[in-house]
Amino acid sequence: MSNKARGSLPIEDTYHDLVREYGEPLEISEKGAIRLNHAFFVAQYAVEHLTLHDPAEKAFYAYEEARGLWRKQSEYSIKEQFSRDLKAFADLMRLPGIHFMRTHALLSSLTELLRGHVERIGTFQMRRDVIHLGNGMLFIQGERPELHPFGPDYYSRNQCPLDWIPGTQCPVFVEQLLTQALGPDDIDLLQRWAGSLLVGGNVAQRILLLTGTAGGGKSTFLEVIENIVGEDNIHELRTEHLHERFELQFFIGKTLLTGKDVPGDFLQRRGASMLKKLVGNDLISPERKGGNDVLRLRGNFDVAITANSRLHVRLDGDAEAWRRRLLVIRYELPKPKTRIANFGQKLLEQEGPGILNWMLEGAKRYLRELEVHGDYQLTDRQIQRVDDLLAESDSVRAFVRSCVTADVMHDATTDELVKAYRDFCERKGWDAQSQRQVERQLPDLMLECFGTARSHKIEREGRTARGYNGVRIITPD
Repeated sequence: MSNKARGSLPIEDTYHDLVREYGEPLEISEKGAIRLNHAFFVAQYAVEHLTLHDPAEKAFYAYEEARGLWRKQSEYSIKEQFSRDLKAFADLMRLPGIHFMRTHALLSSLTELLRGHVERIGTFQMRRDVIHLGNGMLFIQGERPELHPFGPDYYSRNQCPLDWIPGTQCPVFVEQLLTQALGPDDIDLLQRWAGSLLVGGNVAQRILLLTGTAGGGKSTFLEVIENIVGEDNIHELRTEHLHERFELQFFIGKTLLTGKDVPGDFLQRRGASMLKKLVGNDLISPERKGGNDVLRLRGNFDVAITANSRLHVRLDGDAEAWRRRLLVIRYELPKPKTRIANFGQKLLEQEGPGILNWMLEGAKRYLRELEVHGDYQLTDRQIQRVDDLLAESDSVRAFVRSCVTADVMHDATTDELVKAYRDFCERKGWDAQSQRQVERQLPDLMLECFGTARSHKIEREGRTARGYNGVRIITPD
């Protein structure tokens, strides 16, 4: 091959390296038949285009230099790029016959070979010491934050779109959105949680629940945080679909899952138990719709849920696992008298970089907390909220333990127990379950707590009723 021809291939030294390792790019027979060296063109592609293949996700990623991002790349676009490279090579070599060799079969074969050539395992592990921002990579674990240029070796695919501007603050965000709705301890917890989203990975394995006052600012707060984290990094959480085959495939490459203004039974739906895996660092195997691929996904997502009503959890006998997972912040103050239209967007426009700095300060405190304690440090009141939520979620059990006692001289009908249960929930300020739900749970609970089975021969006013022997309803102080 002439030096002139080599000039438009990879630079001279690189070209020689490729030929030495993979052989000449083509062979022309005496009759003029062209045979392409597939291995050469695959290696050339890898040199000219920063690309990798993640076998766990069965996906290609290409590096976007302007943003410092590794972005998912379809096989169609890779085939198109191979086609362009081959055309450029054909034009350079003045071998128009290569144009007609660019068939679907050839391009597919090259793409398949590229998988193994650029395969990287476990590449996208988020680093807690650096945050990918709009204007660079911010190192936060020194005495002062340091902004470094983008680079492919960070292997980042999750970028906060805002620029870092040192010294900016967010007084309106803090005073009008947070201070008017929450106490200092809860604002402090929210700041640490928001900061944890920047470093990623959910090492504490927590799920944030924001509940209470409608119009109190929960959704606005989450809207602001979502925009700073970056909409490309977020996916909607739908617990009613989490147990289905293809739902989890949409979480690949995301960092934050959110459910906004959800109903009270959101955590009682069939798929809700999957949340513990999604935050618990479990290895999950989602399926891809339209294919037979089984993927691999590590459950290290951050999760935030807002609800105006009281949330109840489907415990399935695993209350302790939920207790370790939940952070509950309750909006209890009245909503602001004056509503500001598009408040979240206005805050982002006016104070976006300041809110980012507020989150960065929370990230530093969160990382110190992890290093010392391995988890968030909660106040007694914050711990009590979790206990109360779990108790209310299992309110029939809480009632039986608190308001029923063993007494061989007494008995209680099912109707009496249901009425006493409702009175118990009213005193607690809890939402009572339906009569049907209570009646369905009572037999197992009465057998478990008192060893008594349901009877159909409890006498009341000359008639028999369903109920339980050897127990008495009490009203605890």
